Amino acid sequence: MSDVMNKFLYNNPVERMKRVNRVYLLAIVILFGVLLVYQSMLVKEGTFPDSLESYSKTAMVGILLLDAILFLVNKSSKYLRICITLEVGTAYLFFVLNTPGSFLGMAFVGVLGVSVLYFDTAYYMGTLLFSVVLYVVGQVARVNTGVVSADVNGVCNVIMTFAIFIMFFIINRLSEMFNDHALGAVKEQSEIQMQIMKVITEETSSSTEMVNSLYKASGNIAQSMQDISLSTEKIVENITEQNCMTQNIQNAINNTQEYSSEMVSVATVSNEEIRTNQKMMETLKEQSEQIADNNALVTAAMEQLQDKIDKVDSIANMILRISNQTTILSLNASVESARAGEAGKGFSVVAEQIRQLAEETKDFTKNITNTVEELNVNAKTVVNAMEVSLNAADNQKQMIRTAAEAFDELSGNMNILIKNTQEIGNRIDRLSVANNQIVESITQLSALSEEVSVSAEETNHLTEMNVNYAGQTWESIQKINESTALLKNV
Repeated sequence: MSDVMNKFLYNNPVERMKRVNRVYLLAIVILFGVLLVYQSMLVKEGTFPDSLESYSKTAMVGILLLDAILFLVNKSSKYLRICITLEVGTAYLFFVLNTPGSFLGMAFVGVLGVSVLYFDTAYYMGTLLFSVVLYVVGQVARVNTGVVSADVNGVCNVIMTFAIFIMFFIINRLSEMFNDHALGAVKEQSEIQMQIMKVITEETSSSTEMVNSLYKASGNIAQSMQDISLSTEKIVENITEQNCMTQNIQNAINNTQEYSSEMVSVATVSNEEIRTNQKMMETLKEQSEQIADNNALVTAAMEQLQDKIDKVDSIANMILRISNQTTILSLNASVESARAGEAGKGFSVVAEQIRQLAEETKDFTKNITNTVEELNVNAKTVVNAMEVSLNAADNQKQMIRTAAEAFDELSGNMNILIKNTQEIGNRIDRLSVANNQIVESITQLSALSEEVSVSAEETNHLTEMNVNYAGQTWESIQKINESTALLKNV
């Protein structure tokens, strides 16, 4: 398709405009180049005004640059040809009024020649009238100013130029007429071919659609039957695998039932042991309370003993004071008996014995005091030990109470565990029954799937035959379509 587009590239008006604009731009470059050479030669001869030399050169170079810029901005611009036509007319008037050159009228020949290529009648007629008017104005002005004389050569030059204008007009009309006739004939033949091709295309399209529908339907059926066959085979495989898995599930259910029964037995035994431990904890609790009561009694007795020891200590202290006073009295009695002389000897013996008794009493009293102090220390130690024992008994009592509560809670949890385990056993029994029903259903489904698989294979074989026939028909229609497409291109 791209080769065809490149082959008939200038059938596109835009591409045609680009190419003609390029030729038109080249034509004005050549024309201005000739005019610049012509002006330079006149300057050397001294027949061209010096005041206009630099101005005219600068103007022509500037015009060429502006035309080049306009072409580069938009190569298919319609304004470029108008600008160039006006520029050629302006240059013609400038040189025709200031120089005697008889060839200047030929500048319009190039303009009219390129204008034919646009195939635009309105533009060509405007360009032709513009060229004629400028040429007439130029020639009249030259005769009036005396630049040229109205001799035979000048008149013939004008007549020849007008003849060229008329020939370009005729050429333009003929080219348009020939082009229109050729395009009309091609268009008429193309319409006839298009009508024929339309009928062929419609019938071929209808046949193609029917065959495509049949081909697609057959393909879809074949694919569907293949999918059904594969799916059925997979179903059979899955059913077989499911049957094995169901048997494994049944075995697992049986094992779970045994484990569940063992768990119930273990939980029952554990519950009985927990109850036994609860009874033992109750007994320990009672014994602990009795020990605590006995410890309290022992503590009270030790406190009373402490009080008695304190009283004995007070009595021993009192005896010690009495013994000290007796000793002092015996000493006084000895002194008094010594004063009495012989009369006081008997009293002196008695005083000595009293003093000895007082000393012995004092020694016994010290022993009693020491003993009481030791008893006091031992009693305090026992009291402290009993307090520690009471605290320990209280802690033990609290621990036994906590353990008893924990056993109560554990007993409740074991009862719940037994109930849940029994419920699991019941559900496993129901699951076993349902699993047996599934095994029976899977066996029946496996047999039906094998029958469906056999029928699907037979249908698939018939469908493949239809697909082959449809494919052959489709290939024949494709060849007809290709031939029709070639005929369209022709």
